[in-house]
Amino acid sequence: MTLKPKTQKAVRTGLWLLLDAVLINLAMILSQVLRYTTTISYSFFQIYFRIAPAMTLMGLILFAVFGLYRTMWQYASAEDLLRVVLSTLALAVCTYLYSVIANYFVRPQNLFRLHRLIYPLFWLISMALVGFPSTDNAGSTLITHINDVGNIRYEMGYACSIATVLFLMMLLVNAAVRKLLNRYLD
Repeated sequence: MTLKPKTQKAVRTGLWLLLDAVLINLAMILSQVLRYTTTISYSFFQIYFRIAPAMTLMGLILFAVFGLYRTMWQYASAEDLLRVVLSTLALAVCTYLYSVIANYFVRPQNLFRLHRLIYPLFWLISMALVGFPSTDNAGSTLITHINDVGNIRYEMGYACSIATVLFLMMLLVNAAVRKLLNRYLD
C-alpha cells in the first residue's frame, strides 16, 4: 500500500516530531545521569515529571520557529548547524526560566528547579541528540559515514579509502598545529 505524497510527508513529519520529543526528554535524563554518575534520585523524577510537558512543548515549538522542520536537506550547512545549536540553547534557557518562574510561585518548596549544572548538560546532550538523527543523513559525520559504508553496506574498500583520507587529514592538521604551537610558544 502506497500513501499519497502529502500523507507520506505528514507521517514523516509526525514521526520526526515524536522522535524529537523523545530525544528532548532523553537528553534531560542523560544530563542528570552525567551530573551525578550514580542512580537517579526519586526527587529528580518528581521535578522532571512536573517540567517535562512544558519542556517538550517548548522544544518542539522552538525547533519549528528556528526552522528545523522547514526543510529536508541532503547535506547540512553551517547555517543548519547554527540553527540546531541556537534552537537547543533556546530550549535549555527556556526550560531553566520556566523552572525558575514556576518555582517562584510555590516557594519555599523546590518543586520545579533542578541543579544548575543540569541545564548546560541538557543543552549539550539535546544538541547532540537532536542534531544528529537528521533527515537524509544531514547531520552525519565522516565517522558515521564510514560506519554506514563499511558495516551496513559492506563496501569495505570504499570505507577504508575514506578512513585513509581522514587519517591523512588528521596527520596534516596535527603537523600544522604543532608547527604553530612551536612557533608561538617557544
